[in-house]
Amino acid sequence: MRKAEWTDRQHLPLDIPKNLASKTYFFDKKGSSKRARHAAARAAACVREVAEPRAVRRLVRVVPGYPYCFLDDLRFPVRSRLISGVLSQCDTAVVCAVSLGEQLDEVLRDPSLSAHDQWVFDQVATAAVEAVMDKLEAEITTGLQRGYDAGRALTARYSPGYCDWPLTEQRLMFALLRPEKIGLTLSESYLMQPQKSVTAVMGIGDAARVAKHGIACRRCDRPRCPFRRRAYDSDQSPARNQGREAKR
Repeated sequence: MRKAEWTDRQHLPLDIPKNLASKTYFFDKKGSSKRARHAAARAAACVREVAEPRAVRRLVRVVPGYPYCFLDDLRFPVRSRLISGVLSQCDTAVVCAVSLGEQLDEVLRDPSLSAHDQWVFDQVATAAVEAVMDKLEAEITTGLQRGYDAGRALTARYSPGYCDWPLTEQRLMFALLRPEKIGLTLSESYLMQPQKSVTAVMGIGDAARVAKHGIACRRCDRPRCPFRRRAYDSDQSPARNQGREAKR
């Protein structure tokens, strides 16, 4: 295992899809209004003009533990059984943060925008920050595929507030990343500023194990979760694994 290191990426090129407006969930061709589509197109153009995307990422060890694994060392537990179950299949993780900058926040607060246009702009800006995070994830995947870590793959990415990982665990992400260097701060209520910012962790491990265990949905038995990506697998559930641990 090579020593964990900081890798700062400032002024990351903004790679927003040309059809960004149509990627927001309420702009499908059948249900969207002409007004909404025009507002989305204006918002997408504005995001490209004013956003100042920056990113920071760090490679850390995954330290096994039960019921939680740890990132870097025993000071940083991942307080989520579902996500710990995923990361425990890996020996390394990449922790990262992306922000679109304060100037975009100023536009979002523009009092001259109607309530409708503010809502549309907010949805388009959210899609934009996710697109930048997608680009960062793709670059990491490309690095793995080019052979510096042959036979290894990334898990799905996870952020505090998703699955059973409390939003309060943004403190963990900030302690590991120190993203203040790219202008990202955390409020007392655990909300990030600038508003259009995202943190995430992705495990890096053996490709076969990641293919089988790299998505927390397979460990989650919530039947109607709107964010489900894969079907539930009872063999991977935390309750089943707790029973196995108790027998040891």
